[in-house]
Amino acid sequence: MALVLATAFASGCVARGPEPTSETTKPVAPTSSAADVEPTSAIEVAEHGWQAAVVLPPDPIAFRATAGNQANATSATVTVPASVQAGDRMVLVMTSNSSTVTYGDPVGWTLVDSGATTGVSSRVYWKAATSADAGSAVTVTASAVNKMDLRLAAYANADGISAHATAFDTTATTSHSTPTVTVAGTGSWVLSYWADKSSATTAWAAPAGQTVRGSTIGTGTGRITSLLTDGNGPAAAGTAGGLAASTDVAGTKATMVTLVLAPAG
Repeated sequence: MALVLATAFASGCVARGPEPTSETTKPVAPTSSAADVEPTSAIEVAEHGWQAAVVLPPDPIAFRATAGNQANATSATVTVPASVQAGDRMVLVMTSNSSTVTYGDPVGWTLVDSGATTGVSSRVYWKAATSADAGSAVTVTASAVNKMDLRLAAYANADGISAHATAFDTTATTSHSTPTVTVAGTGSWVLSYWADKSSATTAWAAPAGQTVRGSTIGTGTGRITSLLTDGNGPAAAGTAGGLAASTDVAGTKATMVTLVLAPAG
């Protein structure tokens, strides 16, 4: 019978009959003299005017928007897309062609992961969007000139990053696999990010079944090229990651990131 109520009030509103006339914790049917009568069915609730609250599950995670930018300087800035709304969860990944430069994190963002190998480093941040974030600038500073790639993505109805891992390739290969993580429960989304430091790479090929959210190809020697994808839907509980994206030229300096976004609620 709960299904009948959920169907009748799919908007999520509270169905109300006449206001209760008793000070007891249970509303009573206005035509009944028994104040403590329990409703036994959805039909009885409707007939006698008891209040029936329909509790709907939280909305599923949904992709909102993405933006990217690169710089060969002591800072790099990306602009938050105008469509981002308060309450969205934003993810920011920075990859640099240096392993010796130190970085200043963007104001208001939380660093959740970082790593480096010779000649390449990465940092991962997240932030709960406010009404002031849409259209604002997000800047990562550096202690010296280096080439930096920034990739920002925003998702609605997410709670935050519940699992993450970063890995690096240091031998020549065109196939770069993301690290594995554990997805707990249902409703989470898995994001995958790849970046490559190379003077020759000009393209990435995403794994089958992935939705490309953004890709950037740098310029010049020692440039950074990057790719961000997700599964465009909830991931099954258990092990996730191990996804291989390919570059058009074999490289020896690549970073791969796997992120799990937990659902709100």
